[in-house]
Amino acid sequence: MTDLEHVLAKALTELLVGIDLADDEDIEPETAMRLLEPVATLMEALPAPQQLALANIITSCAEEETDSGRRMTALDLPYAIGIL
Repeated sequence: MTDLEHVLAKALTELLVGIDLADDEDIEPETAMRLLEPVATLMEALPAPQQLALANIITSCAEEETDSGRRMTALDLPYAIGIL
């Protein structure tokens, strides 16, 4: 992946983790699902090598995370969006 692709994947990870961990008062669960489902659909449509590359970047981002809750959510993200 290029540097740009890596940065975009990292930004996507941050965004999706933030949505997933948001309090129900901040983002209603139905709204969160409406935001996450199209992303998962797009990621599932990627060719397998690109899915694996994205999963590796997400895992790398998770390993850099110092907050344990964010780390665990990020580690689960490739499964949650259907690329692993």
